[in-house]
Amino acid sequence: MTKLTGIKITDLEKKLNIRIKKNAKVLGLDTATRTGWCLLITDNNIINKEYGFISVKTKDKNKYFQYNEIIDLFNNVIKKEYEVIIEDTFFRFNPSVFRLISRIGAIAYTLAHLKGCSVKYILATSARKNLGFLGNMKKKDFHIAFLNKSELDLADDIDIIDAYVLALNGLLDDKQYKIGEENGQKETLQIGDKDE
Repeated sequence: MTKLTGIKITDLEKKLNIRIKKNAKVLGLDTATRTGWCLLITDNNIINKEYGFISVKTKDKNKYFQYNEIIDLFNNVIKKEYEVIIEDTFFRFNPSVFRLISRIGAIAYTLAHLKGCSVKYILATSARKNLGFLGNMKKKDFHIAFLNKSELDLADDIDIIDAYVLALNGLLDDKQYKIGEENGQKETLQIGDKDE
């Protein structure tokens, strides 16, 4: 876990051309077997960030052991006072990876919900668009562009960058933001809605 000093909200707002909620606590989770997480906490002037990753790899063929470990780790990271933003999964090539990532996301969602957190899923493409970037950028290109524009020091770790972007989406102070697109239809969610 890395704890960093805060940055001025107005500085980040100007760099990314966004408005950020004040006095909020948002946890972003980029779920995978190596899950990046980022907690952003704002007061009236500063964004403080804390981040790390949760890695559970086992040679045991029994995936249930891995899920139990993930439950224990998420239980320590997720707190009832957080809004939790989880990267939504999509099917690309490998059904077993999709299934695993979906289950990890469902574990995070369930724990956050049981603790009373406001919880949302958001697609990576939508999270990028909400910050003014092209949603269809290659992941590596997006990371470079985001770090250059924001001037943030996030240890150049792809999982941490993705988690930061998710958490930052939870801090957006707009009345609406995109959570996904399907068949060209834009789907929006009012900030503060609990159900999707």
